[in-house]
Amino acid sequence: MGQSSSKPARQTTRWQPEMTEKRRTSPSAGQLLPRKVFQDIALFLPRTRDILALALVNRSAHSALAVVDVYKDRVRLHGWDTNAWEEEDRAGDVGDMLRRWKLIDWIHARTKQLFDMAADKRYFRRYRSAPSTRPSAPGRPAVLISVAQLSVWLNHVSIVLPSVLTHHRARNIPHLTDPAYHAVLRRALGGLVDLSQSRALVPTKERPSCVWLERASFSFATLILQCDRQTAISIYGGANIRPKLSLMDVFQRHWELPELTTPSPWDVARWHALCYVVQALEHLHVQLDPDQDDHALRPARPPPLPPALAYDWPFTAQNARRCPDATPLGALTPTGGEWAGYYYNAGPGGGMMCSPPMQIMLEALPRASADALVFSGVGMDSVGDFVLEGQSGLDDGRVQAKKFYTAQEKPWVWDGVLTSYGAVGRWGDARWGGWWVIWPKDWSTVEAVEKVEC
Repeated sequence: MGQSSSKPARQTTRWQPEMTEKRRTSPSAGQLLPRKVFQDIALFLPRTRDILALALVNRSAHSALAVVDVYKDRVRLHGWDTNAWEEEDRAGDVGDMLRRWKLIDWIHARTKQLFDMAADKRYFRRYRSAPSTRPSAPGRPAVLISVAQLSVWLNHVSIVLPSVLTHHRARNIPHLTDPAYHAVLRRALGGLVDLSQSRALVPTKERPSCVWLERASFSFATLILQCDRQTAISIYGGANIRPKLSLMDVFQRHWELPELTTPSPWDVARWHALCYVVQALEHLHVQLDPDQDDHALRPARPPPLPPALAYDWPFTAQNARRCPDATPLGALTPTGGEWAGYYYNAGPGGGMMCSPPMQIMLEALPRASADALVFSGVGMDSVGDFVLEGQSGLDDGRVQAKKFYTAQEKPWVWDGVLTSYGAVGRWGDARWGGWWVIWPKDWSTVEAVEKVEC
C-alpha cells in the first residue's frame, strides 16, 4: 500500500478584540518623534507644498505643523519681512489665521523660486540656426532671449511680487537686489520695456487681460525706485541701458490715449505699465548719468507703500489707480505741497534731452465731479514761471493738465497717468513734445540748486 502524505494542519488564529486595541495604541516610528522635530524639518523645506505633504504623514505631524508660528518662522528664516503682515493681523479680522500664513509663506517661497529659476542663464534662452554675427564664434547658433518665456515668467511673478514689495520694511528689497539676481533684474527691465510698447501683445486664452503686465511693471518699478545710486550702478551700470532710456519715440508712436474716447481695459493696463517703466527708467537715467553733479535733484525714493487692508491683499497697481488715497496726488490738501520732477524733449540728433528740474507748488481744488481729482499750482523751470491746472480721473487714473508760461501765450498740454509714485506722461503735440515725471519733493533728499545737464 502506498503511504499517504500528511500535511501539517493550518494554524489559524482566532480574532481577539485586545489585538486590535493593541495595534491601535501602538505608536509608529513617526508618531514617536517630538513635535519640535517636525517643526524644525518644516523650516528647511523649500516649498510650502512640501510642508503640506509632510503634514499628511500622520496625526502627530499634522498637529505639529498646524501652528501659525511655523510659517512665520519660515518667512523670517529665509530673509523676508513679517512686520507688515503681523500689523495686519492686529489691525483687523483676518479670518482663518493659519490658512492666511500658509498663503503668505507660499508667496515668499514662490517669489524666491521664480527668481532662482530666472537666475539660470539658460532659462530665457532660445536658439536659431542662423550663423552668429559674433566674430569670436563663427558658425555657432545665435542666442536670443525668448520673449514668450519672459512674458510667462513675468505673468507668474506678477501674482506674488506685488505683495512682497508692498509689505517691505527692511529686508525684502535688499533680498531681491542681491548680486545673484542682478542679471534677472536687467532681463526683466529690458523685457518690460519691449512688452509695454508692443502692439503684438494681445489678449490670449491663457492671459485674457493685461493686468499681469501692469502688476509686473509696478513691481520692478518699485524695486528700481528703492535703489540708491550705488545699487543702481552695481545692477545696471555695466548694462547697455542707455539706448533704452530714449523713450521719446515710444510716446510719439504709442501714446494714443488722447485720440481714443473709449480705450479698452487692455490698452489702459498697457499704458499704465508703460508709465511705470518710464518712471523706473527716469530714476536710472539720473542715477547712472556720469555728468550728474552733487547738487542735482536726485530721483525719488518713495516710502514703502501701505499694504492697504481695504483692498484685501495682495495690493495691486490696479487698486492704486482706483483709490486716490493710495497715490501722492490723492494726499494733496488745499494748503498745497511741494512737488518736483523733470521733463524731457527731443535733442538735435533725435535722442533724449533732460531739462533742469521743475519745482511746483501744487494744491487740491474742490472737485467738479465725484470721479476726478482737481489740482492747480505754480512752478518754475528753465523756461520760466508757469501755472499748472489739471485733473485726474479716478476710474482710469488719466491725468490731463495744461501748463501756462507767463512769458508765452500758448499753453502746453500734459497727458499722462497717475501712479503710486507720482504722475508721468507726455507733453506737447504731434509735432513737438516729450515726456514728464513728477513726484512729491520731500522724497528727494537733495535740492536742485544748479543747472543739470542730462
